[in-house]
This record gives sequence, C-alpha cells and structure tokens, in this order.
Amino acid sequence: MVLALIDDSKTDCDNLHDILVEYAAHHSNDLILHCFSSGEEFLKNYRPCQYAAVFLDIYMNGITGIETAEVIRKTDANLLLIFITSSPEHMADAFRIHAYEYVTKPFEKSRIFRLMDDLMKRTTREERLLSFISNRESHTIPFSDIIFVRSSDHCSEIVTQQGHSYITRMNFRDISELLTDDFRFLLIIRGILVNMDYIIRFADHSCYMEGMHQLPVNVKKYKHIEELWKNYIFQKIRSEQTL
Repeated sequence: MVLALIDDSKTDCDNLHDILVEYAAHHSNDLILHCFSSGEEFLKNYRPCQYAAVFLDIYMNGITGIETAEVIRKTDANLLLIFITSSPEHMADAFRIHAYEYVTKPFEKSRIFRLMDDLMKRTTREERLLSFISNRESHTIPFSDIIFVRSSDHCSEIVTQQGHSYITRMNFRDISELLTDDFRFLLIIRGILVNMDYIIRFADHSCYMEGMHQLPVNVKKYKHIEELWKNYIFQKIRSEQTL
C-alpha cells in the first residue's frame, strides 16, 4: 500500500511516519510512504490512482490542505483523504470534500493503528473497471465512478462522478450484464441503469442523482425500486458501522 503524508511540520510528519512504520512491522504489511512538505509539492507530480490514501494537514504554508484536497477531487473522487490538524475548526470543510477521516495532533498511536486497520479492510477490496471506446479513444473507469448508464440511439451514454459523459457503441445490454453483477447498480427503467451510491432521492416518479441529473423511473415499479434503494442504503450503513 502506497500512502502520501503531507505536512509542513517535519516533526509531525516524522512522528506519523514512525507510527505507520511501526504499524507495518506489527502487521507484516508492506507500506510505501511518500512525504511532502506542502500541497504544492504533492500536486506537482500527482496523478490519480498513485496512492491508496493521503494524510493531509489542514494548516500549511502556501495552499491549505482543504485547497489541496479540492484539486485532488477534480480528478479523483475515490482517493481516501485523512485530514490531520491540531484543531477541529475545519471539520465541516473536510467532510464537504468527502474526507474519509479526521485525526488530531498530537497523534495517538492506538488511534492511527485503528485507522490503518480500517484502511486495510477497504483498500483490499478489488475495484472493478469498465473498459470501452468513446470518440476513438480507449477509456477505463472504475465502476464506483459511474453515476448512470443510459441507452441512446443504438449507443450507450456513460456519465461519471467527475462530470464526464461518454458516448460509446458498446451495447447497453453488454454494459448492464457487467454492472448488474455489482450490487450498487439498479435498473430504474428500460435503458437506464444507476449507481445507488449517487441517488439523492425519489420524487414525482423520477430519480434525482448527484450532478443535478433527473431520470425517469418505471411507473409501475416505482415504489419497489425506491424500496430497493432504501434497503441498499440501510445495508450499506450497517456494513460501514461494522468496519
């Protein structure tokens, strides 16, 4: 597992580094740790999918941890961000950017160990990928980035969390067969498959998704489809609470 530590305090960065090295030794895990003294230094060579998680100090000289995270989120919606700080003042901002966790200084070894246990459980789950051709270019995206797929004029439209819309000649049925093996995806009407992680609500026989998308729902199955989503959210919350 490759982790990035971003903190302009060398002392704090070294302390966290030592705790993580000790965790790896105790659990026989291979951790590769990359340390950065600023958000600018980290972003200079950052590429999506380089790291399993990033420990990110909020208060830094130059751009802040929040500003660094906002840049990261433009290209990577799934990177696990752990904010570190001496004050909980900006906790709301941290979770607005979908932070995975928030830890305070000085670091408690037991707290970091528990956090790493959770990270190991999450990052060992294999992320499935969808590969297709759009506009004569090959694309490969994680299932988790897909908001919905829609059949469109003998083609398929794939809309992602990053705001991209891809038109591909890949058959909607073929895409559906791949995605419906993943319990996150739900067929709400013929020709539209949605990722339940991005559903905001059901209303007026429509499904409202993140990104301001409003999609039609099968009228006869509306209540059943809404109930499937509610059950999914309930099971997801239960699963996260056991981690």
